Amino acid sequence: MKRVTLWSLSTLLLMLLASPVQSAATSRQAAEGLAPLAAAELSAVTAGVCLKCDEPTDPPPKKTKPRIQTYIWEAVSSKHNAPTELRHELARDYVNSGAATARYSFTYNDECSHVLTSGGVGVSTGLNLNVGTVYTCAMQDNYEVVVPARTRAKVYRAFMRQIASYTFAEYAVYTDGSTVATGARDSGIVETRYLRYNTIFSPL
Repeated sequence: MKRVTLWSLSTLLLMLLASPVQSAATSRQAAEGLAPLAAAELSAVTAGVCLKCDEPTDPPPKKTKPRIQTYIWEAVSSKHNAPTELRHELARDYVNSGAATARYSFTYNDECSHVLTSGGVGVSTGLNLNVGTVYTCAMQDNYEVVVPARTRAKVYRAFMRQIASYTFAEYAVYTDGSTVATGARDSGIVETRYLRYNTIFSPL
């Protein structure tokens, strides 16, 4: 009987303590004009959207390591030697014995050609030339000679040669657009031949 009485007194005491708290909260909400919304009312107001909730974000895409797409050869140095004359011959001989200036002209082919005389796959790929193959670069042009009065003009045809040396380096091209030198290099020599005309004047 004593235990029941103590339990009843404890319950009554808790109810008396909770009553002022609930009463104060209710009084504050009433003073501020606030009232809790029912679940259906809350959903109707917010349309079921949580305005302050963090939206889930997709995980960042995994970075893929660039792969080698192809290899290229690029020139890193070149040297063109001065042209040398192999031989020459008389092409035209004009004599103006009159008292007025005379003009002469003719069309010629410069017989230009070039050949890759040495080198490996790097130079061959970079220059788009095959070793030992002669490529034609000939062009036609017009040569004009103005001969003063009482003057002789001799036009000589010179056979010219020019040597050029090239060095190419190999690069790996990756899928992200970057290039990295592989360390491979190749050198070669290109020989170009052509005709050149010049005139020598002498008085009569």
